[in-house]
Amino acid sequence: IQSNSVMPISSALAGKEWSPESTRATSAAGIAVAAPPRLDRILSILNSTGGKVANVSENQILYWQHLLAEKEGLFVEPTSAAAFAGLEILNEQGMFKPNETVLLPITGFGLKEPLH
Repeated sequence: IQSNSVMPISSALAGKEWSPESTRATSAAGIAVAAPPRLDRILSILNSTGGKVANVSENQILYWQHLLAEKEGLFVEPTSAAAFAGLEILNEQGMFKPNETVLLPITGFGLKEPLH
């Protein structure tokens, strides 16, 4: 899952140009890696396993951060919320089988990063 603001992996996977200068601010600092050190290895693994990449907007990230707090009582950091936003996109694309279990780790508390 990548933010629309920082998407070197999805760009490379789609054969599009990306440079670190293209980076914009994102609330999901944990996935804001403009120049992944092992990009070739990541692409190789994605291609060999049929992996997919989803890009999420800042609005989607913040929506999921608020939704998880409101509905589940979980105040997660934006990077964790981005995973839920990406899951929604991948599910809409049919990546998962009906009734398939998907595990999303929540790795950070919402106060870890500044509120927006």
